[in-house]
Amino acid sequence: MNQIKFIKLPQLVSILAICMMFVLSCSSDEMKVTPGRLNTLIALTRNSRFVLHSTDNGTTWEKITIPNTINDAVYKGDKVWIAGGENAILKSDDDGLTWTKVLDPKVDLGDKVTEGLRITSLWYDPSTGQIAAIGSKTVNVSGITVVDGYRVLLSDNGEEWTTIDLSSAIPLSEGQSATFHDIVIKGDVIVTQLILKTKNKLGNFENLSLVESTDKGKNWKNVPQNAGFLKGFKVVGDDIMATFDGKTLQSTTGVLGIRKGDAWTFNGDHAKDLLFGKGDDDDIYGLIGKFSRQPVRKSDDWNPSGGTSLPNINVTNIIKGGDEKYILIGGGMNIYFSKDFIEWKSVAVSKATKINQFHTGIYKDGRFIITGGDYSSKDIKPSIFTSEDGVAWVESTIPELTVEQQIFKILN
Repeated sequence: MNQIKFIKLPQLVSILAICMMFVLSCSSDEMKVTPGRLNTLIALTRNSRFVLHSTDNGTTWEKITIPNTINDAVYKGDKVWIAGGENAILKSDDDGLTWTKVLDPKVDLGDKVTEGLRITSLWYDPSTGQIAAIGSKTVNVSGITVVDGYRVLLSDNGEEWTTIDLSSAIPLSEGQSATFHDIVIKGDVIVTQLILKTKNKLGNFENLSLVESTDKGKNWKNVPQNAGFLKGFKVVGDDIMATFDGKTLQSTTGVLGIRKGDAWTFNGDHAKDLLFGKGDDDDIYGLIGKFSRQPVRKSDDWNPSGGTSLPNINVTNIIKGGDEKYILIGGGMNIYFSKDFIEWKSVAVSKATKINQFHTGIYKDGRFIITGGDYSSKDIKPSIFTSEDGVAWVESTIPELTVEQQIFKILN
């Protein structure tokens, strides 16, 4: 018969003391473990009133109904905010399982210009906990849709919001209209892109610039840039970076903008397509060449490796995985895989499901997760695929989606 051994009081005290020393040696961040966050993913879909939710790192997904359609989203731990298509910001405190409206401009902001505001972009600043949003209002004038009012919204907690009127920062002349694209906030600095359209006797003209505030929206200034349309922002350390498509009268080369200190520099001499690294990857990638193209990266001073040349496809993402694995996704039925960023090989993701375009992807907890579909084909519905090594792919189990409900972003 087994005997039960009791721990004597002095021994128990010693064990408890050791446990307490271990607990106290851990930082507060190490002790904050969010249930489910390790394998939890949220996928955003176009033209829908739901998110896709996964608790097994992308293997299976379920629909979670939300009160609005989706334009953008940010997250912090298990808290998620969505910019809704019908003038609202939604919040979830439980990793996307339940949602509430924390901002409805028609109710909460109450001024004539802000009523009907369409919020299009969100940004979360982890250094301060601030969230910034941007939106514009459109009205119909004699059958023509024009923008009538611009707002930046700021919140320290994602619950209470203040509004900043951009109208005074962008004085318009007769025949001019303006829209804003994307937003980033870093401390007291806020940046967005202005698209200024002018119509006169000579025709229609479009001018692009960055609009910047260094005092949290009290004052604004234009930062001229002949770099094309903004593709995205990224914050690396104290620097704000921006990539542009470079499609101007002077060039079709991708342009990288970097804000160091109070000054912006724009460089378009390195690559045609510029892509920010995903997740914790601070590198910046691109492709050079018009027909035969090679991936390049900022850490290599944009020098081509001399390795595999790729066809002229529309690249949407280069994603870095563990052990220096890379995948390149974009147009076409296949992706490209590399284990050294030099030699690349074409990989068929799925033989059963037809895919003409891979939209977005991430690498999380040892797994690549990518989304595919085709906006232009009625026969190709959205799909999600996962891979441990970037070569062998498995199609995820997802709810039935329509062609219009393409998956455009995955939060991890």
